[in-house]
Amino acid sequence: KNKEDHNHQLYKIDRKRKKMKPFAPRAEIIQCDEERRAKLIGSGGEMIKYIRDMYSCDIDLDNNGQVYIYGKDSKLVSEAVRLVRDVAVAVKEGDIVVGEIVE
Repeated sequence: KNKEDHNHQLYKIDRKRKKMKPFAPRAEIIQCDEERRAKLIGSGGEMIKYIRDMYSCDIDLDNNGQVYIYGKDSKLVSEAVRLVRDVAVAVKEGDIVVGEIVE
């Protein structure tokens, strides 16, 4: 090998960071329940547009029920993920749900 080959090596990170920087771009993938997909999209795409606008993120859905959420601000992406889970993922036995009971 010549000397130039050594200048262009790729370096592997040995471990994941414990915490991402708050303004690092972030991507999350959620599995959406098929019967709740329509609720996530909303009438005329209303709900998905609301989430995109409110949390400054991009949301893509594929045909396998995967929901991809991308954004520049990790806090906003986390909030969008929370809302998407509330709308698109069914509560199962054993899940812990925090909320207010209204009649």
